[in-house]
Amino acid sequence: MSFGFGIGDFKAVAEVVIKVIDRVKSSPDQIKNTRQDVEAISAFIESEETNCLNGAMSPAERAQIQESLESCKGIVQDLQSELSKFGEASHVDKGIRAKFKRSIQSLKWDQQANADTRSRVLLSLDLLEKKLRRLDSGVLHRTCAGVGHTQAGVERLEVRDDIRTKVLERQTQDAESQAILNWICPSELDYADQQEELLKKRQRGIGEWFLDSKDFKDWFDGDKTVLTCIGMPGVGKTMITSFVVSRVLDEYKDDAHIGVAYIFCQYSRHKEQTAEHLMSCILRQLLEQHSVIPDEVRSLYRSTKGKRRLLPDDMSDLLNTVMSNLTRSFIIVDALDELPSSTGVRDNFISELLAIGAGSKDKVYLTSRVPIEEAHGMRLSAELRIYAREDDMRYTVRTKLKKGPLFRNNVDLQNKVTSKILEAAKGVYLIAVLHAKHMSLFLDIGEVLIAFDDIDHSSDSYKTVYEQTLRRVTSDDNPMSKRNLALTILCYLFFAKRPLRIEELSHALAVREGSVYFDEDHIPDVAVIIRSCAGLIVLDDSSNMVNMFHKSLHDYLVEYHTDWIPNGDEFFGKTCISYLSLDNFADGPCPEVDPSSLWSRCLAQDKTILMKKRFVEYPFYGYASQHWYEHVRGSDSEAADVVLRFLANGKKVSASCQTLECTAPETTGVHIAVRTSLERSLKRHLQLHRPQLNTMDSDGRTPLSYAAGLNSLEAVRLLISAGADPNLASEAKGYGGFTPLLCAASRGHENTVSVLIDNGANVRSKDREGRNALTHASECGSRAVTRLLLDRGADPNAKDLSQRTPLFYAAAAGSKSVVTLLLEQGVQVNLKDRNGETPLLLAAKAGSDSLISALIAGGADVNAQVWQGDTPLSRAVGAGLESAVELLLKSGAEVDCFPSDDFPLHRALQIGSKAIVRLLVSAGVDVSKRGRKSVPPLAYAAQNGWADIIQLLLDNGAEVDKIDGSGQTILAHAVESGSIESVVLLIKNGAVINRANRSSAYCDCLFFALGMKNRLGSHARTGNEQMLELLLSEGADPNEISDEGRTLLDNSPLLYALQYLPVGEASTTRLIGLLLQHGAKTNRKAKAGMSVSMFAERHSKDVRDLLCRYGADGIL
Repeated sequence: MSFGFGIGDFKAVAEVVIKVIDRVKSSPDQIKNTRQDVEAISAFIESEETNCLNGAMSPAERAQIQESLESCKGIVQDLQSELSKFGEASHVDKGIRAKFKRSIQSLKWDQQANADTRSRVLLSLDLLEKKLRRLDSGVLHRTCAGVGHTQAGVERLEVRDDIRTKVLERQTQDAESQAILNWICPSELDYADQQEELLKKRQRGIGEWFLDSKDFKDWFDGDKTVLTCIGMPGVGKTMITSFVVSRVLDEYKDDAHIGVAYIFCQYSRHKEQTAEHLMSCILRQLLEQHSVIPDEVRSLYRSTKGKRRLLPDDMSDLLNTVMSNLTRSFIIVDALDELPSSTGVRDNFISELLAIGAGSKDKVYLTSRVPIEEAHGMRLSAELRIYAREDDMRYTVRTKLKKGPLFRNNVDLQNKVTSKILEAAKGVYLIAVLHAKHMSLFLDIGEVLIAFDDIDHSSDSYKTVYEQTLRRVTSDDNPMSKRNLALTILCYLFFAKRPLRIEELSHALAVREGSVYFDEDHIPDVAVIIRSCAGLIVLDDSSNMVNMFHKSLHDYLVEYHTDWIPNGDEFFGKTCISYLSLDNFADGPCPEVDPSSLWSRCLAQDKTILMKKRFVEYPFYGYASQHWYEHVRGSDSEAADVVLRFLANGKKVSASCQTLECTAPETTGVHIAVRTSLERSLKRHLQLHRPQLNTMDSDGRTPLSYAAGLNSLEAVRLLISAGADPNLASEAKGYGGFTPLLCAASRGHENTVSVLIDNGANVRSKDREGRNALTHASECGSRAVTRLLLDRGADPNAKDLSQRTPLFYAAAAGSKSVVTLLLEQGVQVNLKDRNGETPLLLAAKAGSDSLISALIAGGADVNAQVWQGDTPLSRAVGAGLESAVELLLKSGAEVDCFPSDDFPLHRALQIGSKAIVRLLVSAGVDVSKRGRKSVPPLAYAAQNGWADIIQLLLDNGAEVDKIDGSGQTILAHAVESGSIESVVLLIKNGAVINRANRSSAYCDCLFFALGMKNRLGSHARTGNEQMLELLLSEGADPNEISDEGRTLLDNSPLLYALQYLPVGEASTTRLIGLLLQHGAKTNRKAKAGMSVSMFAERHSKDVRDLLCRYGADGIL
């Protein structure tokens, strides 16, 4: 185009501007890069603005493009304005230390604003693209009129390309490192923001006693590696943990060799705080403090392509690697007792932590309500009981009271109330704070006296303080609106299935039953929300999450919620449904972006722009659509009118399913009622609305298909009674051709299968693979369903498209009970499928002795072979199944059958199963028969260094002086394994050390002893002195070279040692000395012209002197 734009340019602009939003989190480097990107884009847009005004366009065309450029430029200006609020950090530290240093200057990007900016970017650039496309042909035609103008356009394009290249280079720099960190643990799961919030609440002098205590100093500065701090709820363990984190970070902020990782466990995050997540979070934090990602970590990421999550063993190995590269690591974990114990998360995590602390250099700090038992694996280095100091409590209580008008100028009253509160708190910091916050709101002395009386007559401090606070917020003195607001907030927070953000809570509170549209005027102010609960809730500014003041409040409501918020779960569920039922969503799901759109391709990870916009405008929509049914299920509200009206509105139902990735318009209220197990709702919905029952959703499944698969017996009956077709096959991927009967049979749902057959389901129906219900029941191992289907006429010998019968699937699944049942029906036991597999061949892989025995008893051929040559015996051997091998041998299996890969004996030797080797030898296997690549069995035993197996094979006729297909001797294999015992045994039984006189063999023995690992030229760190001395003493020739023409070994052992052994190590001197002592020639040259003097200069003076003593020439 004459004015310089191309489609690639617009795509680059889109990518860069969007990455500007995505990359800005909390790193100073990211802020700096973002500012540079914005400046580059701004220059780019200004350049194009000038081009449009000066180019070969008509005035109307220039006006259209100018309008779009102005929109794009406005977005960038907004970004620049946001960036100007945050100064660039004066350092380039990353990770925890950087976050700690920025505890005052926090970067808090508004997520709603970000999403809005993203939508504006996309819409503006999309409009610009369309206008340019329309103008393209006309402008191009006019551009050709002026060569000089075209040349100017080329020059501008070069400038733009240079700008874009620099921006993209900066954006992609170290992108893999960031991807690795996110692969290990998503960045949003860290705890730096929580640490900052805790430090903001710190009062001067509070907690200093702990940092000055001997126990802490012994851990921090001394030899103690594990410090466990125990304390009852509310004494301030979490706050003290934040002090510890601060102290460690501050002490080692400039030491890159000290690693620090910390975690605050929370009961409200139990779903995400698994043992795997917690360990991955520690690993990420430690990696962030490395200037370079270790090669081991990077290699594992690349091998998995970042698609497979880390396995526990991987996590442990990587953590050990990372920590070994650090001088010391500090692992700090608070509130272990808040991790779930029933799932084993707590015990597993504690075991991992104590394993770290078992070393001598790394430090572990833990807090818990209850002592960590020694049963977790080690004796704890130190245990410190945390309690609230009276001085700290007194200072805090007085500070809180002074904020109240009644206490502000009344010192005597402050003192009296403070003393009473401290007496009631009994050393629990939280109780003192709650009492103080509660009483600071009093307006007259009478209220104080009533509170004193409550304290005097209560034996449960927590119960008293929470009841006092709740009575106050619900008292008649408080307006009804505020009373309802406080209880509603507590209701939502208590019954929520996950923590709620303040935006979600605000929108939930604004819902009014019966409202048609959402009214923003009902959204309460954030300050009103927080104040209304009189200190019982807190807002985490870093995450925007609203939480209860303390876990003890949650525990209190668990026991007493029916007194304050009866039917709260149902109430919250109705609120969710009312929100989803608003006419704001009457148009149904957000439409997908046109897949041919440039901007859709740029943002392939975004489902839809409009869906993102919906979540920004209606933040409660995500929670409501994902959890509404959990709140009403099983309650009277399940069949409430508000639920039924919602289920009857197809568009709103389908819209709500968009968050569940179930977006097709065909998704109906019946589908949702079935999938969410709302049987009461389903019954009433069917009665009132008589909906279409055979509609398939976006997954190609009917409601009856789901009901059958979920074993929802009542739903199955309701749907069939209402007219659902029991034989309608699914079109879903993975469920192709599945009828409801096949869905139920494949999961072993006996009662559902019975009901479906009773109501006309075809017992012989098949899926797209030709498998019937009996096949699926056999595969899932359900004897009851298999029996039922057989009784109802299912064919036990029916074949699918792969020519397999139900017996094949039962055998492959290892289900003896189903196999026995099918055998009783007289099924054909030796049928072969398309690949030549038989049921016994499949069972041999499963490894069940009783299953194999049952098939053999039923007439199975123990020597049946697939087309590759595998037999049941070779399968069992390859799987290392000793007992199955023994059983097959006793049943007549041939021991010398030859599958495509190797004989059974060779397989057993390759996998390292000595027991199976003994079984095969006892059964008369030919121990000299060569297998794949002409390798004799004895060679495999020698490779592994198994002296006992070598002796067993020799005793049964194995030849000791054989070579393999590549010319390697058995003795050389043993030398390479490093087993002295094996080498001695082979030499004792006649193995010849020097084989150079045979053209088919080469002398590798001495080279392997010197550290050569294989024939491709890899080398061990050093050689095996004991092995070398043994070979030389048994007559190995230190001057023998291997076959002519081999580049690696076309020299002598001495030359090899000088070339490859590590320089400067004592072991190298000793190995070279052994060769010289046994006659190694120092002045012999290899065919390639290499000599001793060529390599001697790289070695130590000791080695050079040694060579000179043995006559080497030319060494200085």
